[in-house]
Amino acid sequence: QQAIVRENATLGFASETDTFGGRLYTETNAHVAWMFQNHYQHLTSRKYELQLKAAIDFVLSGQASTSDFYEYYDLGGQVWKNSGSLCPWNARLSALISLCAINMRRLPEVAISYAYWNRVIERVERFVEAWWHVGMRSDGAWAFRYGEQVQQEIADNGMMLAMLAVLSAYEMRWGSQAKGVRYST
Repeated sequence: QQAIVRENATLGFASETDTFGGRLYTETNAHVAWMFQNHYQHLTSRKYELQLKAAIDFVLSGQASTSDFYEYYDLGGQVWKNSGSLCPWNARLSALISLCAINMRRLPEVAISYAYWNRVIERVERFVEAWWHVGMRSDGAWAFRYGEQVQQEIADNGMMLAMLAVLSAYEMRWGSQAKGVRYST
């Protein structure tokens, strides 16, 4: 992975292939954040704290007005691309950044800013609330758009359920009990 600085100084991360294609993917940045969060948590090192927050901030900056997340930022055109549908990258990146938030929130506040991680959870909740009635089927499965088809893929449903479990646990411990119950049922 390599760091990329956009004109407005927001840092994003891209693989070499993504860079040649001129794209910064939100999901890639969620994976990078997860990696830095694990380093922070398990090695008790703040060495990559700025990179962790930069990756999270990049993902959050890619939240569209429809509350889903854009797939990528086009470096050539300086615009965000692909949103407005319940696409699988939303489940994967939301699960990853919500896991980062709950793991960081468990640390003492002297080491981290609770307000920052609360904001990450709020943004994931914004996505869930906007798409809950559109994407969730009566049997509890989520139907994602894969190109022109709408499908229920096990892996992406698993990520969505993991994210909902994290939101529930987060709310039950630090937020609204009612929200915690809602996300768990």
